[in-house]
Amino acid sequence: MKLLSVVLLLLVSLSCPGQNFTLHSEQHNVRIAADGSSFTDFVEYRGKMSAGIRQTFSVYFGEEEELENLRVTYTAKNGKIVVLKKKDLVLSSAPSRSFYTGGRLYSFILPAQPSAYEFTYSYRITNPHLMFLSALWFERQSPAHAIKWSINVPPAYDLAYRINDRDEHLSLQENVLNSGIEYVFTEEITADAAAKSVVRIIVFARGSRPAEYFNAQYIALTEPHSHLSADTKAYLDGELADLTDRESKIAGLFAMVQERISYIDFENGIGAIQPRDVNKIFAEKQGDCKDMSNLLVQSLRYAGIEAYLAISSTLSHYTDFDFPTLSSGNHCICVVPQENGYLFLDATESQGAYGLPARHIQGRNVFVVREKEGEIVRVPPVPAARNAVHYALELNAEKTDLRGKAAVRLHGLSRLPIDYAAGYTDEARIKGHLQQSMTAEAENLLYDEIEITAEDTVLLSADIRAKRVLTDLGNKAYLSLNFLPFPHRRNSAADTVKIINYQTRRDSVSARLHFPAPVTLQPFEPVAYRAGGLEFTFSATQIAPAVVLLQSLYVNENLITEGEELAAYRRTEAIIEELLRSSLVFKKQ
Repeated sequence: MKLLSVVLLLLVSLSCPGQNFTLHSEQHNVRIAADGSSFTDFVEYRGKMSAGIRQTFSVYFGEEEELENLRVTYTAKNGKIVVLKKKDLVLSSAPSRSFYTGGRLYSFILPAQPSAYEFTYSYRITNPHLMFLSALWFERQSPAHAIKWSINVPPAYDLAYRINDRDEHLSLQENVLNSGIEYVFTEEITADAAAKSVVRIIVFARGSRPAEYFNAQYIALTEPHSHLSADTKAYLDGELADLTDRESKIAGLFAMVQERISYIDFENGIGAIQPRDVNKIFAEKQGDCKDMSNLLVQSLRYAGIEAYLAISSTLSHYTDFDFPTLSSGNHCICVVPQENGYLFLDATESQGAYGLPARHIQGRNVFVVREKEGEIVRVPPVPAARNAVHYALELNAEKTDLRGKAAVRLHGLSRLPIDYAAGYTDEARIKGHLQQSMTAEAENLLYDEIEITAEDTVLLSADIRAKRVLTDLGNKAYLSLNFLPFPHRRNSAADTVKIINYQTRRDSVSARLHFPAPVTLQPFEPVAYRAGGLEFTFSATQIAPAVVLLQSLYVNENLITEGEELAAYRRTEAIIEELLRSSLVFKKQ
């Protein structure tokens, strides 16, 4: 489920790189219908085109929106104002997997002139669904780009808003008019003004509360498409025949929707937020997040189990769902009340596990759509200890290589890629996926054979080898540590301000190295670092004349890493990278 904001896309000619124009002002004058059914945005842009540049502009709008009165003017080289003719405004479709970037567009071209010149274009765009008036974007194209949004709310309605990371450059003024109240949001331009910010809003009936009104709106959208047919019920009766207790029914119906319905991300207009008919989804075996979630909700209710739709914000969404409006969320799931909260079920997660929240909604809010007033609920993250991975390696030194056995235990969300591989029916494909998953964690370990030897916690056993990691120089041997599995995400982009980890981690390694003759491990300083929800330790210990034990622990309790935690992440990453480039030194006896 994706959410709409009118998008201006500037298509720059390949022969004109760089900044070809400057926008001076952007004004939106929004008028809401007296009955609260729709809204119209009167838009105007003013700017200056650079000399010698021929520029194409495109204005996108959704399939159900109506764009009218597009008017484009510019100052010609003789000083006269030129109005583009209707034939110069080209309407075309804009193919897209979702309506987020619009379903249609008007394109027009401003000509190249010897000198820079002023231009203006304006239009009005009407949306038949007031719910889509949920975000006011302040996205400046240049330092001098001033943006203003005026929202005229009729007397029977109120407006509530939430500003993300509010700063001193964004101001609000309320004006009482005969037609209602005008809310004016303006971004004052200064040298350090933010380049991009957003105000989330909801217009709701006076006398109600925002969450109550939003909840009622979504129920009204969902209810007509939520009635199971006799054929669908008959199929569900067959599924439920052997499921006798509540837990088995929930798990069984969740698996049924996961396996039967193929996820498709095709959304358009109101279809981006309104679930399609449950029986059509069931019969055609395909749907998006809200379709699959609504089918699961109605199936559970048919089985006598209380269940609800919930609109969620994923970890990659620009904001959390902390305010009841469409733009706060970008996903939809099913929730089932439990004794201590909710069971969160996301049937779209191909590698999801029953009983665990999907990776991309952990630590985020969901808006549970209930009978009267919805509620905002936090999805608890799966703790690192429950996602534990442990590598037990038994390795023998053979000339320049290490060869031996590995046993890898995976728990919680960490086991999902292995579960996914095990779902294949072709043996070669299973082996290939397992090999790919394991070498991604330790690229210098070569797994000759891999098999799953347990299912409850997932235990992998493998024959392994690390090539060319041992070097003999006289009476000493050097062992490169780059073969060890240190599963951490490497992200060295200098401009990264946030890293999404998608799951907490607790990865430990215990590697016993067996040498053909006694050796003496030379002094090696243990590593220990803890900060910002991260921990990393490493040690090397001689436990027998020809045996050395290597142990490491990597813990990351953060789903999103930013701010001070990002510095700790970078430091941990640097420590691990330095260790991987180092070697242990052994003296031969």
